[in-house]
Amino acid sequence: MNSEYLLKLAADISLYNAKKYLRATGWVQREDFLPKTTIFGRTEPECPFDEVELPKTEEDPWYAQTLLSASERLAKFEQREIMDVMQDLTDPNLDRIRFRIIAKDVELGSVELDLVKSLFQGISAVCLTAIKDLEAPAILHSRVDNKTIQQMQRYARFGQTEHGSFTVNILIPFGIPETSDDSILFEDVQKTTFRDGIRNMMQSVARVQETILEGNMDEFVRENSKSPFVSANMLAAFAQIDLWEDTELEISAQWSPLVPCENMQMRLRKPTLMHFDSLARKLQTLGKDKRNRLTFSGYVMQLLGGEEDEMGLQVGDVKIKALSNEGDDVQTTIRLDSREWYDIAMQSHREKRLVMFTGDLVNIKTSNVILNVREFRLSSESKEQRIGEEE
Repeated sequence: MNSEYLLKLAADISLYNAKKYLRATGWVQREDFLPKTTIFGRTEPECPFDEVELPKTEEDPWYAQTLLSASERLAKFEQREIMDVMQDLTDPNLDRIRFRIIAKDVELGSVELDLVKSLFQGISAVCLTAIKDLEAPAILHSRVDNKTIQQMQRYARFGQTEHGSFTVNILIPFGIPETSDDSILFEDVQKTTFRDGIRNMMQSVARVQETILEGNMDEFVRENSKSPFVSANMLAAFAQIDLWEDTELEISAQWSPLVPCENMQMRLRKPTLMHFDSLARKLQTLGKDKRNRLTFSGYVMQLLGGEEDEMGLQVGDVKIKALSNEGDDVQTTIRLDSREWYDIAMQSHREKRLVMFTGDLVNIKTSNVILNVREFRLSSESKEQRIGEEE
């Protein structure tokens, strides 16, 4: 590895994050009287002489060199690659999910250019669908999107690929910060939302593989249709990664040391991975009748009207803010052709009461709209109650 490149990476490590990582992994700051450096050591009896040295300040002219030396000592102590250690020092709040593609055509660490897009789209779809499957279990999702997924897309990122067949790193914060401020330090994250989705995905897919190996695929389809634990979308995403005749996939998770958790690993063998596409198609067929039909609750923001029914009474459009049963947050205009429904909308607007209804959520020109509204009715819950629950 080029020493100048490593020095540049070391210079970008904040002293705050370096200390946070050391403390989280069992290093203890020692009392010392050195004017320019701080010493961290181990408390275990078998490690009395293991020490890591950090600068006192980031203004130290030897800051980058000292951080690089600390990274090298940590890499030796942890028996890991120095790039992995430096990534953890830079962003200790990140979980690292590795997708290792194993196939003869990629054993030199490269992938055909015309397959790169499909491969990375498949890996991305696995991560995003993991959240959808956790928050809204279904045999088929009409669209893999909601507020949590949008937050994952914002905070997660691709890491550097590695040799060793072809390995892609996905770096994902373990949870959602309490503020949308980009400078948030994830100090007060209470829920491991993103991590829970990845853990659920790995457990669910391992369960699918076990079902295939036992020859119980038809039974899996029946049981998963009744009580979904993995969606057709997830299986289709894995099928998209299956690009070569001998593809196998190894997924491993190394969780952030700031929130300790037992690391996970699984390997999808070719004899099982090859069945994911057909299983996805079966689930898609069973779920097609439910594809876009969702249940919504929300409140009427504005009465637009604009039309009259056969009795000359006003009907038409209303502007509404609603939340679907799959977690989709939508603000759009819906059409109410029934005077009874329009009266309900007026009452909702006047009394600040929630309404409930079903509809098809579709995306038109990058905007989400609700079509084919049915069962429009008042809810016993008030708008103020909903706002209080959201807060």
